[in-house]
Amino acid sequence: MQVDLRVRAVLSRHTGMVEEELVVFMDVHDPDGSEDVGWVVVELPEYGLGWELEGEDLVYLDRGEEHWYGAAGLTAPGMVRVPRGALVRLTVGDLGGRTAEREIRIPLSTMTPAPEDFPGIGEGGVLIRAGGATRHFLQQGTQLYLIESSQAANALFLEESVREKLGGEPFFLVAESDDYLWLESGPWESTDF
Repeated sequence: MQVDLRVRAVLSRHTGMVEEELVVFMDVHDPDGSEDVGWVVVELPEYGLGWELEGEDLVYLDRGEEHWYGAAGLTAPGMVRVPRGALVRLTVGDLGGRTAEREIRIPLSTMTPAPEDFPGIGEGGVLIRAGGATRHFLQQGTQLYLIESSQAANALFLEESVREKLGGEPFFLVAESDDYLWLESGPWESTDF
């Protein structure tokens, strides 16, 4: 069972607050077919936290030979930061009663971001890149648009074609900071630039 585990840090433009969420997806192969997977439990046992995902709470992504189950945006009351180094226990169960379990740790090396670490939009539609980020995206709903850039500069102009894709609807800026951390800021409006 492959696991994609990330911390998503979200900077609210309205409050200036940074809150973190746990994003967990597992590539599960059930011999009875993908529709037989019934539930997933995500636990941080050292912190007494857990989430039971089933029905509408369990997100399924079909990627050809890969069948990913999980959820984005796992939070708990009072949890502003996802604990670094925490053990994450993942259990998946099918409708026939079979289960599989995997444990993984959130890396200690994943930074705890401050508001100035996030991407933003400056005067004239200039994207202010997150320092050290490998890739930048625009996110609208579940759609992610990669922002292509051959520029080495810290800023990138958002082209008219990108603005057209957004259609005047609110969007978020997302920066992939490392393998385990995504920085998200917003919501932004096309009238912001």
